[in-house]
Amino acid sequence: MNLAFNNGYGQLTSIMYPELFLYIPAILGMLGVSLLISVKFLLIMVNIATGLIGYYSMKTVAEKRIALFFSIVYMLSPYRLNDLYIRFALGEYLAMTFLPLLFIGIYHIVCKDYKKWWMAASGCCGVLQSHLLTTEMSMIFALGFAVLNIRFLTDRKRIGGALKAVCVSLILNLWYLIPLFQFTGFRFSVADTPLDLAGMVILAGKKSKLAIGKLLMKKKT
Repeated sequence: MNLAFNNGYGQLTSIMYPELFLYIPAILGMLGVSLLISVKFLLIMVNIATGLIGYYSMKTVAEKRIALFFSIVYMLSPYRLNDLYIRFALGEYLAMTFLPLLFIGIYHIVCKDYKKWWMAASGCCGVLQSHLLTTEMSMIFALGFAVLNIRFLTDRKRIGGALKAVCVSLILNLWYLIPLFQFTGFRFSVADTPLDLAGMVILAGKKSKLAIGKLLMKKKT
C-alpha cells in the first residue's frame, strides 16, 4: 500500500499494478541518490538486461551472429524506444525486457527442447511483475501458438514441460496474484463530480468481508 498517496490515507496501487522492479530506484532513493539519477540507473539496467536476455534467448535457437543481430534490432525497435524515451511507459518497456525469454521459451516447449521450460517460466515471471496488460496479451499469444501447433503437444514430455512452466510461474507469483484476484471482485467506480477526496480507505464490512469506501473531507467554513 502506497501510504504517501491521498494525503497520507494511502492507495492500493501495488495490488492492481506490479511494482517489484521499482524497488531498484526506491532503494537508491533511500540511500540518498536523487530521483533523476535513480530513474536513469533503472533505464541503463533495463537496456543492458534487454540486450543480454534477447541475445541469450535467440542464441538457443539460432547462430550467435543471428542472435546478436536480433538483440540489436530488438533494442532499437521504434516502439520500444518510444516507450523508453518519449512516453516513459515504465511497465511496457520493463515487460519488453522479458518477452524474448518468454516467447522463445514457449517455442522450446512446443517445438524444440522442452527441457528449457524454465525459460518460459522465467519470462512469464518477469513480464507479470512488469506489466499486467502485457501478461494478458502474452497468454493469449501462447494459447494461440499452442493451438496452431497442437500436434506437437501430443508428446507427454512436452505437456509436462508446459505444466512445469505454468506451475512454477503461478507458485512464484502467488504473493501478487492472490491479492490481485481478491480485489478484482470489487466494484470500482469513477466520479466526475468535484469532491474533496482525502483518500481511499479499506473498511471492515459485514461477515468479515472487506469493502472499499471513500473518506470525504468537508470544507472548513
